[in-house]
Amino acid sequence: MPSADPAPLHGPASQAAFTAAQIGDLFGGHLRGLGAVPSLAGRTPSYLVRQLYDLKSGARGGRAVQPMLPVVANLTVADMGGIAAYAASLPP
Repeated sequence: MPSADPAPLHGPASQAAFTAAQIGDLFGGHLRGLGAVPSLAGRTPSYLVRQLYDLKSGARGGRAVQPMLPVVANLTVADMGGIAAYAASLPP
């Protein structure tokens, strides 16, 4: 049985949650994936930061990543860490 939603976040963590909500539009509710789009919930923070960084830097490309580019365009590494921590805190 899925656990309850995480507690509301405040400060920098709330910004991460907001951006994670934008990402959630692409990756499904609670970041658990949508069809062929993979789940981000419960993944390790290091994996998630690497993916976000690679998207922003252009190391990852192709048609499948296009919807994420506007989301990552203005992220700092600290933002990426906050998003990764938030996503990692969600049950897979």
